[in-house]
Amino acid sequence: MFDHINTILLVCSIFNGLIITGLLVFRAKHRLANIVLAFYVMLLSVRVIVYLLGKEHLYDPYSWLYLPPLEVSLAYGPCIYLYLKALLSRSLSKLDWLHLTPFVCQVSYYSVLMFVVPLGHRADALAFHMDWIRHLESFLVTLSMGSYLLLSWFSFGLYRQWSNDQFSDSDNYRLTWLRSFLGMTSTFFLLWVISAVSHVFISSSFSSQFYLFAAQALLLCFLSFESWRHSHFEYPAHADLKADIASISWLTANSLNQQKHKNENSRNEPKLHDQAHSWLALIEKGNWWQEQEISLATVAKRLGTNTSSLSRAINTLSNENFNSLINRLRIQYVCDRLSERYLEQDILELAFEAGFNSKNSFNRNFKRFVGKTPSQYRLSMSTK
Repeated sequence: MFDHINTILLVCSIFNGLIITGLLVFRAKHRLANIVLAFYVMLLSVRVIVYLLGKEHLYDPYSWLYLPPLEVSLAYGPCIYLYLKALLSRSLSKLDWLHLTPFVCQVSYYSVLMFVVPLGHRADALAFHMDWIRHLESFLVTLSMGSYLLLSWFSFGLYRQWSNDQFSDSDNYRLTWLRSFLGMTSTFFLLWVISAVSHVFISSSFSSQFYLFAAQALLLCFLSFESWRHSHFEYPAHADLKADIASISWLTANSLNQQKHKNENSRNEPKLHDQAHSWLALIEKGNWWQEQEISLATVAKRLGTNTSSLSRAINTLSNENFNSLINRLRIQYVCDRLSERYLEQDILELAFEAGFNSKNSFNRNFKRFVGKTPSQYRLSMSTK
């Protein structure tokens, strides 16, 4: 009975995955990213199908099913990274698709075995494969997934840092979906590692793999529902994300660039400091910080400069980024109003008046700059 329930759950996860694959392909917004995600979901479904065939003992009566070209695990890591990059930068170069080369080799290997090895010898070929090739394949998949997950988390961090520098209210781009996506996938990766180790030292039977594929089915269900629910969300495109992504050469170049900018800033510091004072005065005088959609690019355009120069100027003057500067001015405005003895205006109205567009963002920034909640601050002002 329990075994039948497990089978039904796996079948349901496959069914959900294939449906979402079809829906994502025709999703107009973020089309490229959604196609990559649909491909990833489809691959997860395919691998659960392979396990289900073995669990139901279909390989013995149907020997032609031995070694089908359906082992697609080397595509997991690249798909995770390519989806993230396509979603956040809205583009993939021709070189980016080369990340799928190991996956193509994996499918080609199984295709050769499927169509070259005679039916009567496939069971022997499978035994040899399970004893030797499968361990190597498992190691390569583990290495691939681990590397691409690290790269994806780093890209996520770079984008988060960029959005903090570019937008006054980065809470709008907190990337809850992507954080959950990477978190769930990382959890599955840990289970994969545990399963790979157990196969080497303990057992490699279909029954011993159930928990891994149960976890994969759960990941598939999660992606099926959440990917579609968040597929419409608009993320600002970070066109230079590719240039910022980590590599050994990038880390070296980045270190040299930071030293170069540091030397340039030290030479131009007096001029930059005066320019920063002038720009900050214009931002405060024009009450630009009260605009909810204000961004670094918008302010730079108004000041007749570029985002890089403006960002460096703000950092030189106040040792903070654009996001921190704007929210500090907003909180200062709210504090000034709350200090008025007879003010009875609602605190949330003041927050929106100051330029915040969410209660959570306002409360978080108020606590950060003042050290108290807005209500506590108002109470302390009323008792003076």
